[in-house]
Order: sequence, then structure tokens, then C-alpha cells
Amino acid sequence: MKEGLTGEEFDAVVQGFERTKAAAADAGSVGASFVDGLKQRIRSLGQYLLSFASFYRIIGVFRKAFTIVKDLDTAMTEMRKVSEESVETLSRYQFESFDMADKVGTTAKQIQDSTADWLRLGRTFEQSKTLAEQSTVLLNVSEFENINDATQALVSATQAYDELDAQTIIDKLNLIGNNFAVSTSDLAQGLQNAAAVLKTQGNDIDQSLALLTAGNLIGQDISKASMGIRTISLRISGTEEAKDEVKDMGEDIDDFVVRTKSKTD
Repeated sequence: MKEGLTGEEFDAVVQGFERTKAAAADAGSVGASFVDGLKQRIRSLGQYLLSFASFYRIIGVFRKAFTIVKDLDTAMTEMRKVSEESVETLSRYQFESFDMADKVGTTAKQIQDSTADWLRLGRTFEQSKTLAEQSTVLLNVSEFENINDATQALVSATQAYDELDAQTIIDKLNLIGNNFAVSTSDLAQGLQNAAAVLKTQGNDIDQSLALLTAGNLIGQDISKASMGIRTISLRISGTEEAKDEVKDMGEDIDDFVVRTKSKTD
């Protein structure tokens, strides 16, 4: 019985028990009526302990609420830094983001963080709102652990394949991730590493995803596969810029053949 109680609380229970026993003896009812009284004491003790635990649960809820408010305030600050929208507009959007979050199965803070990321890239406020929602869709259908990684991967893909909308890209990533031995997040990270170079070499997104999927089958390491594909594409391009980029990657350029003039020439 003493487990979970302080010394003072336990002593109070014992004293209450003794007083109940003495009162029952004085009345000549140490039998059934004493047992009834003891049951009542136990019920009272249970209510006390329940109230005690509920109090600390309430404290925990308030602490969690405080943390959430603080996080949302930080998200608001980030959006204000990169947006020309009024505080009133951004505050209204914060309320809207709760409905958006429910719709795509995420949190309002993640929606707002992603919105700020898209705003930093020069997207309009309306575009950023839509892209933030789509970033959370990618987060939910992939193995990404946070909204920032999902957003950055989608940024790279949409910049390389700007003729496609973000949802189309997500659908392609998810389709392959569900049917081949490569995860959706790995494919997105592969595009993040190699999409710009592959697009320059004339590969559309389907061809790029096919190359990444096949490359990943060999070593099951999308980082190495995508960087390898990037390096090969740069060598094939044969430009001075490509040679410099290969050098910056730490690759040997002694056998790099420059076939075309630099774009700056």
C-alpha cells in the first residue's frame, strides 16, 4: 500500500484507519459495519489517488500545450522573415494550416515550416501553401523522417522537372517505391543528387527514375548509385563546367575528355 505514496500520505492513511476502527469498536460494530466503513475509506483513498494523478496529467497537458504554442510562434517568425504577407494574413493561414494538416495527416507546424522553405525559394505565398501541402504528402507516403528532408527532395525534383507539377512527381516516386526494391524516399534523394545533371543530358523524369532504380539494385545504396550516375552523366557531357564539377566532387579528371566548349565561352 505504501508504494506510490509519500511518508506523510501513508501515515495519514494509517491514522484514518485507526480512527475508523476505534469509532466502530465504540459503537459495538467491529463486524460487518466495520468492514463497510473500511470499504468506504478505501474508496476515498482511491478517489484521492486518482485526483492526485489527474492533477499531474493536467500539468503535463499544459506543458505540452506551451511547447506547441512556442513551436507555432517560431514557425510564424520564420514565415514573416521570408514573406511579404501581412501578419494578419499569416495568422489567418496558421489557423487554415490546422485543417490542411488534418487533411494530409500531419501537423500544422510541419505545414508552416514547409511553407517557409518554399517561400525562401522565391515561390509566391499561394504557391508555397500548395507545395507545403504536397511536401507533407511526400512525407507521409515515403520513409522520410521529417518535413525538411521531404521538402528539400521535392524542391530539387520540381526545379529539375519544372514542366511537371509536384503531385505528378510524388505519384511517380510512390508508384516505383511500391513496386520495386527501392524506397520512395531513396528515389527522391536520388533525384536530389542527380536530377539536374540528368535533365541537362536530355533524360526525362521516367528515364531518370529508371536509371536510379536499376543503379540501386546493385549495391542497395542510393547515395552511391545516384552520385555514380551523376558523375557518368557529367563525363558524357564533356564540358569544362562538367569537368570542374567532377573535380569538385573529388574525382580524378586526368582522363576527362572535353568535347564541347564551355557555355561561358
